[in-house]
Amino acid sequence: MIRIALVEDEEQARRSLAQYLNRYAAEKGDELRITEYANGLDFLEQYRGEADMIFMDIVMPHLNGMDTARRLREIDENTCLVFITSMPQYALHGYEVGAAAYLVKPVTYGQLSVTMERICRSLSRNKEASVLIEDKNGSRIVAISDILYLEVYNHLLLFHTSAATYTVYATLAAYEQDPRFQDFIKTSKSHLVNGRHIQSIGKDTLTVGGDILPLTRRRRKECLERIAEMLGEVIE
Repeated sequence: MIRIALVEDEEQARRSLAQYLNRYAAEKGDELRITEYANGLDFLEQYRGEADMIFMDIVMPHLNGMDTARRLREIDENTCLVFITSMPQYALHGYEVGAAAYLVKPVTYGQLSVTMERICRSLSRNKEASVLIEDKNGSRIVAISDILYLEVYNHLLLFHTSAATYTVYATLAAYEQDPRFQDFIKTSKSHLVNGRHIQSIGKDTLTVGGDILPLTRRRRKECLERIAEMLGEVIE
């Protein structure tokens, strides 16, 4: 499933691009989920980090595509961005927001097909699981690999990452069952730990990112077994 956001104020241009995208997917045997937005403001208000790629017109009313992209990058640094424009000179500024490509209007199927082929190859090589974290300071996309551990504290859930700690209203159980967190190990009733970041394991504690966390006796065996699986080694 490839998730695409299409941000374009011209209805005919949106319809044409959506048809081309669906044609490409049918030819490649892929499945698409396309979400359309008529302007940048609506897109920013509704976007929650769910797109694998975003096609965005540069010239739009209210908020142009370049400014929309700058705001997008404040919450999502990684998703693939493709600009659509009738004025190619504007696309030269795409490097400022990490644009992967641009399409010149009127977009042809040949243009789109070549661009999609290149982007899909790149996505298959580089795609990394991420999660949207929304706290009092706003929303941001965080790579799962950057999360050290999740911790329940005072009925809140803390995401401890390599860069910062984010506090959200959520339950630990929701992430225990999330397939994106398959490398995480529940080490106590209040901690879900990224096995890739465990530095050492003691009798009743473990160390993650320099933090010493509790490790209950009944979960210690499972923890050791999971670490062994990840490392491809046998732990006696």
